[in-house]
Amino acid sequence: MNQKVLAIVLNWNKPEDTLRCLETLGDSIPRLVVDNGSAPESRAILLKSIQGIPVIELPENRGYAGGNNAGIRWALEHGFEWILLINDDALLKSSELFRLLQIAETDPLVGFAGPLVLHAEREDLIQSAGGVLSPLWEAFHRGQNQVNQGQYSQHEPVDWVSGCVLLARSEMIKEIGLLDESFFLYEEELEWCIRARRAGWKCLFVPEVQARHAGVRPDYEPPPY
Repeated sequence: MNQKVLAIVLNWNKPEDTLRCLETLGDSIPRLVVDNGSAPESRAILLKSIQGIPVIELPENRGYAGGNNAGIRWALEHGFEWILLINDDALLKSSELFRLLQIAETDPLVGFAGPLVLHAEREDLIQSAGGVLSPLWEAFHRGQNQVNQGQYSQHEPVDWVSGCVLLARSEMIKEIGLLDESFFLYEEELEWCIRARRAGWKCLFVPEVQARHAGVRPDYEPPPY
C-alpha cells in the first residue's frame, strides 16, 4: 500500500454520496471510511457496497471533528505522510489529489492545502477560494458565489482552507494535535488552521486543483467583505 496519502471519507446517513465520493477518488488512492453513527439501515447499505475499503464504525455521531479524528488516528498509526479529509458530499478525482499533494510538498512549511471548491449544483460558481479571517475575527470564504473566471489563479497562503476537502501533513498534526472536538460542527477547521499558523505552518490555497461540494446553497448571501 502507498503510505504517502490516505483519503478519509466521513459518512453520516448518506451512503449513496459516500460511494460516489469513493468512486471519484478511484482505486489508486488508499481510502478509509468513517461512519459517524449512521442509522443501522443506512450503515448496512454502505457496508454491503464497500469492498476492500476499511471502515471505522462509530457508535454515535461525533461531529466533523470527532469523526475525522477517529480516521486521523488510524492514518497516523498506519504511517501515512499526508491525510485528505473529504466530506461524503464532496468530489475530488485522484489526479487532482496527486496534483494537490505535489504542490503542497514543494514547501516543507505547508501544513494544510486546499483546492478551489466549486458548487456541485452550479460548477461555474465558486464555493471557496480559500478562507479569510477579518480584523474582527469574522471568517468567510473568498469568492463565494462568484462566477469562476480565473480570478483566483495563483496558489498562495491563506488564513484557512475549507474542511470539505482538506489535505493535512501528518508531521504537522503530530505537532499541533487533532481537531478540537468541542466545536462538533463548523469552525473546527478554522481553529485548526489558526493553531497551525501560530506554530509556523502555512495553509496553502491551490486553484490548479478543483473539487466540487454540495454544502452551502449557491443562493446563500455571504457577508459583504
